[in-house]
Amino acid sequence: MSVSEEMRLQFIKRLKRDLQKVSYPQPFCAKLYPETNCLAYAIGVKSPDYAKGRYFPGGLSGATYFLIPELIIPRFKSDLYRLGISCKQIEESEARKKTSDGVQIIAIFYSEIEKDFHVIRKDKEGGWSHKLGYELPPKKMNYHYEKVINSTYELVAYLQLTFKQDKEKRSAI
Repeated sequence: MSVSEEMRLQFIKRLKRDLQKVSYPQPFCAKLYPETNCLAYAIGVKSPDYAKGRYFPGGLSGATYFLIPELIIPRFKSDLYRLGISCKQIEESEARKKTSDGVQIIAIFYSEIEKDFHVIRKDKEGGWSHKLGYELPPKKMNYHYEKVINSTYELVAYLQLTFKQDKEKRSAI
């Protein structure tokens, strides 16, 4: 096993520990997640990504950053699987409903122009929030969430996340 592969696996272990303390849906808190990006914020992991090279769809699974819309969901699902989180694609009407305990609703966007992604989440209180990059704090969305960042980002999918196992079983993973 290479050093970078070992570091990636250690990072995944840290993220699994983070998730032990998370309950879905997550409440909004602007003070959490100081050194993470939108993806980490949306799923609830707080461990900083000092290399800024793991928090993208496929980053935990060992993929490179090359992103096209068709790869985002399969890569993201692969990463979530490694963390013990199941993921299913849902319709907008389902995403707008009240979120039940144990479920986190997120939306993933992609910009063909920027070759970048963005992830937002539905908070426990029913509103939507996001985190732009690593340096800025999380913010509630004061505008309609389909208009994320700017007009170059388009919705890829709404996803429903749930833990595959209860917290005691996840600790053994």
